[in-house]
Amino acid sequence: MTVWLFRAGKQGEFENKFLEDGRVYLTWDDLNINLKEITSKEDLYKRLIEHYDLKRWP
Repeated sequence: MTVWLFRAGKQGEFENKFLEDGRVYLTWDDLNINLKEITSKEDLYKRLIEHYDLKRWP
């Protein structure tokens, strides 16, 4: 089973907005990837590694 945890702000201050809008907002710096194009966790991982020029984990 996969579980994703999204925190709506450091102290949960945006929880009501997320729930009312029925959306999750990602606020990563300079993230300009269209997440609608992501088809899998692996694809997201690859795109983030490329976008932020990070090393791959083993």
